Amino acid sequence: KILGCRSKLANLLFTKKLAKRLQGTGVTVNAVHPGIVDTEIIRHMSFFDSTFSAIFLKPLVWMFVKSPRQGAQTTVYAALEESIKNVTGKYFVA
Repeated sequence: KILGCRSKLANLLFTKKLAKRLQGTGVTVNAVHPGIVDTEIIRHMSFFDSTFSAIFLKPLVWMFVKSPRQGAQTTVYAALEESIKNVTGKYFVA
């Protein structure tokens, strides 16, 4: 779990640094988080390992799980939305 958190942090720090380096070039750099998306990786989330989580939390979390199509909307928005076309170095969360 710690490695996952660190890799996400590294991605965000890289996004900020790259946005700063490319400032003035017309290139924008942003990071996106689609939320919890129903993909193969979700099966391996340690969040659901305990009996308590499996019985009580998993049913609640599944109400908020997105389809892959829904999950892709954050990326599509960040790439195509005119109102943020000059925004750079930011983190978009669904």
